[in-house]
Amino acid sequence: MAKLICFIILCLVCLSISDGSSLTALDCCISTGRKHIKQSSVKSYTLQTTDSGCTIPAVRFTFKKGATVVCAPPEEPWVKDLMNKLDRRQKDSTENEGGTRKGKSRKKKKPNKKSKQRSQ
Repeated sequence: MAKLICFIILCLVCLSISDGSSLTALDCCISTGRKHIKQSSVKSYTLQTTDSGCTIPAVRFTFKKGATVVCAPPEEPWVKDLMNKLDRRQKDSTENEGGTRKGKSRKKKKPNKKSKQRSQ
């Protein structure tokens, strides 16, 4: 009877340790580059932390064309600046959905010569 109880406890311990999270594939940066990236070519970014199971902290920039991802060091000033610019761009686009962009007005349509002649 004692052997059966020990076996059941051992099984429960094993099940609690392997809850499936260790089988999940992580998409982590294993190194970062120092090359500056143009804001105009970047679609978005995500933060990678060691809390999520990755070995290094990084900022993952995704480009507009294709699914290319570039990993950058989060402590670099140019990376922080680019993240702030992308945040502002995202904020501006959500605030102005359906309307005009800040600082820009809609262009008025110029009447063409044919429509001018018809109205006279």
